Amino acid sequence: MLFIWQSTVEEILVMSVQSDPNCAKILSCALNESVITDYDRANFLTYARLLDAADENTDWRENARTILGCDKAADDETMRRCWDSHLARARWIIGDGLALMVGAESETGEISP
Repeated sequence: MLFIWQSTVEEILVMSVQSDPNCAKILSCALNESVITDYDRANFLTYARLLDAADENTDWRENARTILGCDKAADDETMRRCWDSHLARARWIIGDGLALMVGAESETGEISP
């Protein structure tokens, strides 16, 4: 079963297989927005797991399956695009994204969920 996530740029398929039922469903390609999105918030744990896996230099294919829920039958190009886009988004979150979130919180005095 596949779900569709409507993006302003394109429709992106959501991967239906997810190893952790408590995590949000994973898109086949991470969003590339200049703000932290609800999708990002729902996947903070997933992003942390990606960053840990990348730091440990473990096999990206296995991590794409276990962390992102990529189908074992998926071709390497599809899995690699999913892995690379989500890892890049995770790195953006801990860099520019975090700075944006902290800046917004200091202006409003409120912490965003």
